[in-house]
Amino acid sequence: AALLLPAVVPAYLEDGSYNFRFPNNLLNGNHNPIASAYDNIRERPQFTLFTSAWARVNFKPWLNFTSDLMQYYVTGRRIEYFDKDFGSGFGTNGALTNYSSRRIKITNRNTLNFNYTINNKHRFNALAAFELVDFNQEWNSMDVVN
Repeated sequence: AALLLPAVVPAYLEDGSYNFRFPNNLLNGNHNPIASAYDNIRERPQFTLFTSAWARVNFKPWLNFTSDLMQYYVTGRRIEYFDKDFGSGFGTNGALTNYSSRRIKITNRNTLNFNYTINNKHRFNALAAFELVDFNQEWNSMDVVN
């Protein structure tokens, strides 16, 4: 949002306080991007893990089974505090948001391949497959205003 401020619009007033009056509603009336960066708390750590494993069993030269197992794991946290002068804390003496989320997706894909040739002339192919997916998401959030 700080990039939206033209060079002729000051982020600070002459007395050193933050400017919250922007022309043509350039930014909402209680937000100053410089103030948000320096006077508030914004943390958003995130961790992502993707794992994968597979196995193949050859029953015959023309018949095999393949199984893939994949896990996708994402966890994130957000802590955000705005004081009473701007953002979601404007007019409420400050506001705190704290949430955490976790997503886990497990996928198991299984394939049975049949690939048989008779007299090096006639080829028969068949494929049977199934996939299992389990998805779990948790979200905990808390908003506090003073």
